[in-house]
Amino acid sequence: MNSSTNRMLFVAFKSLNETTGDFLNGTKIESIKDTVNTFAISAAVLGAAADVIPGAGGLLAALAQTGLVWALYVKINKTLGIAISENALKFVGTAIATNIITSAGYMILAYAAAAVMSFIPVFGQAGSAVTHLALGYILIYAAAVVYLNFLTRTYKANGSFTFDDSDKTKDIIRDTVKDSNVKGIIKEGKNAFKEAKDNGDIARAQKELKCPNCGAKITKEQAFCSECGLKLK
Repeated sequence: MNSSTNRMLFVAFKSLNETTGDFLNGTKIESIKDTVNTFAISAAVLGAAADVIPGAGGLLAALAQTGLVWALYVKINKTLGIAISENALKFVGTAIATNIITSAGYMILAYAAAAVMSFIPVFGQAGSAVTHLALGYILIYAAAVVYLNFLTRTYKANGSFTFDDSDKTKDIIRDTVKDSNVKGIIKEGKNAFKEAKDNGDIARAQKELKCPNCGAKITKEQAFCSECGLKLK
């Protein structure tokens, strides 16, 4: 990922840093960028792998990718030193992913088209897998940008980030997604996916699956990482 093709991600970093008073630094930013890329590639590959089941594969892909959203947030929080309960992060991750998908007509249509294609043997299933490959990467990328914007909104003067699994948090998420220019973020996510595909990152990940959380080798059939327990499906 680079600043020229991922402007909105860097703007989100800048806004969070300005709001928190230099809460970030170069090392943390680079670490989060690497984390986003790693999780995005894993979401892409695991989403494409779910297409072995026609029709239902699309749902499985979306669920697997949404699950990786909140796992991504856990990793980001560790980098930033933010202590938030797992249940709250699951709530936030699911809500952000859902809001992104529903607010972006492109993603809804793409998931629907992939579900239809998956019923067509060979070429249709291959096309569905390619679609889910891109959607997985884009969803994680968009979810990362929106989460950084969400952290900026939930930062308090006492130096803490306050949110939970309440309706108030749900309203903040809805407003954050609304104000985050999701269409623009998705466009950047597409460019980031193309970059990862062109430089061979996607192909390498498809040959050797790794847990995005701990880096352990995994298989397409695994529901959980055997090392860290991350839910993969």
